[in-house]
Amino acid sequence: MTLVNQCMAFMIICSGFSVNASTQLLDEDFRRAPDNLKLYFAYAEFKMAHYAKAKLMWENIEGKGKPEAYFNLGIVYELGKGVDSDFPTAVSYYRQAAELGSFSGAYQMGLMHMTAPEHVSKEESIHWLGVAAELGDNDAIELLTAMNTDELDPLTNARILLGKEEYGKAIGSLHKLIHGSDDDNKVRGKAFTQLGLIYEMGKGVEPDLNQASTYFSEAAKLGDPEGMFAIAVMYLTGKGKPQNQEIGNQWMRKSADLGFKRAMDKL
Repeated sequence: MTLVNQCMAFMIICSGFSVNASTQLLDEDFRRAPDNLKLYFAYAEFKMAHYAKAKLMWENIEGKGKPEAYFNLGIVYELGKGVDSDFPTAVSYYRQAAELGSFSGAYQMGLMHMTAPEHVSKEESIHWLGVAAELGDNDAIELLTAMNTDELDPLTNARILLGKEEYGKAIGSLHKLIHGSDDDNKVRGKAFTQLGLIYEMGKGVEPDLNQASTYFSEAAKLGDPEGMFAIAVMYLTGKGKPQNQEIGNQWMRKSADLGFKRAMDKL
C-alpha cells in the first residue's frame, strides 16, 4: 500500500470515531506510524477542522516529529483552534519547538515579538531569527538584515553569514569572538559551539569531528549549555571522543541543569 493510500485509509477509519474517544485516536496504527506520517495524520485532521483530534495527536508525537508537533500546537493556541486563544501557551510551544531544532519554531519566535511583545522580548526575537537564518530560512535572513545592523550582535551577524553560506566570513567573525575579552565568556562559549557545529557538519569546511570536539570542549568549559550537550553526545556515542558513559552523562546533566531543552529531554 502506498503512503498516500495508507493516509487515506487511516482518515476513512478515523471518520467514524467519536471525537471524545481519545483512545481510538491513538490506536495501534497511529502509534506504529513513523514520525512524518504521524505529523501528516494530525495535519490532515487539522485541515478538516477536527482540531481536538489534531491537538491530541500532536501532543502524543515523540522522537524526530516532536519539534514540529510542538510548533503546530503553538499554532493551535495562537489561533484558538478548538481551544481558547492563549498567547503564553502558544509562545511556550514555539519556544520548545525552537529549542528542539525546529527552524519553523525559531522563525515564529522571531515574529512573536511583533504580535506579543509582552511575551517575547526583542532580544529573544533577534536570537531566534538568527538561529532560523543559520538554518537557511531566507525569510529570517531578510527580516534580520532589514533591521538596524547596530542592533544585531556579532554572534547573530555570524549566524546570518552562515545562513547565506558565506562560511569564510562567518568563521572569521567567530574566531574574533573566541579571541575576544575573557570577561565575556558567555559570548565566547557560544562562538566556540558555533565553530564546533561548523566542523561537525562540514559547513564550508571538511567535516572534522576532532576539531569539532576541541571547540565543543572549550564551549563546555566556558559554561555554554549547547556546547555541553554536544560534547556529551560525543562521549555517549563515541563519535568525536572516546566513548565514556560517565563523562557523557555528567556533561548532559550539567547542560540540563542550565535549562538546555534537548539535554533535559535526554534525562
